[in-house]
Amino acid sequence: MTMNADLVRPRRGEIEESVKCLERIKTSMREQFLADEDTLDIACYRLLAAIEAAIALCYRISLRNLHRICGMLSTASRGRHRCGIARGAAKAHGQLQESTGAYVPES
Repeated sequence: MTMNADLVRPRRGEIEESVKCLERIKTSMREQFLADEDTLDIACYRLLAAIEAAIALCYRISLRNLHRICGMLSTASRGRHRCGIARGAAKAHGQLQESTGAYVPES
């Protein structure tokens, strides 16, 4: 399963925009930066936006990998859940998918 470019591209764009804005802010003098509350707010917002976009990408990658692992465990166990690992992985997959709102198709 590959990453969907339509899901990755906007997040990458958010990160790039935020980094560019923070780079511009970085050129100001430290005292001037700390004295201007609006600039501080903008920097905090841009940093938060970049972090949230990075976390969203991490969730997406985690879902993709967990989906792959669940498929491997399901195939390996062929319906036999002796130790409950496949069931536990499937449950974790469902919980992560539910908490992020992302959809990962079943294999």
